[in-house]
Amino acid sequence: MLHHDDALLIFERRLETRAWLCVFNLSQGPRRYALATAGELITDVPGSMVKSIDGTLHLPAQSFGYVQLPD
Repeated sequence: MLHHDDALLIFERRLETRAWLCVFNLSQGPRRYALATAGELITDVPGSMVKSIDGTLHLPAQSFGYVQLPD
């Protein structure tokens, strides 16, 4: 678990040598989350509407996204 509050739930998922940042906005409004490390937003996930702008994730209300973390 990396971050959690009333709106955001963010955790890291590891499988062998690969790692992902899993980001969920559980609120009724948009939220932002600044990435601590560089990563590549996974854009081909059905239903994900998260955008990455200058190292900050922009999450619409009730949205989710995944970031591939470097090895």
